[in-house]
Amino acid sequence: MGRRTLPLAKLAEHDWVEADRVQLQAGWSAELASIPEFTTSTIYLVTGLLLPIWKRIPQKSTRVYRLQTDAGERIIGRKVPLSWVTAMSAERPALAAEDAFAALLPDATRRAPRRPRGSSGSSRLHSTSLNQ
Repeated sequence: MGRRTLPLAKLAEHDWVEADRVQLQAGWSAELASIPEFTTSTIYLVTGLLLPIWKRIPQKSTRVYRLQTDAGERIIGRKVPLSWVTAMSAERPALAAEDAFAALLPDATRRAPRRPRGSSGSSRLHSTSLNQ
């Protein structure tokens, strides 16, 4: 957000009124009393395992929201527009939760990666860590 400045001489051309501290305090308090203490709005978050779909999430706003429900559940996710939610809901695959979970995690039934030529030893699955 850019910073806007207004030269002092231009104030006379606008609806500014000079006020002392008491007038300012009264005006500020009246304005504050006229707005609700809280507002409610609906936002749409995509949550869960986001890295596999990160590039499919709209890049207009990459802000990550960290929320806590009244019940104490913590939710982390990215805000997305309703139009994106609608489009993704229309094209989502019909997967049961167990099938989606199985598709994301390797299991023992998958084949181990092939060893490069000239290597010896038994077949093993290797994992890497971001901390390495």
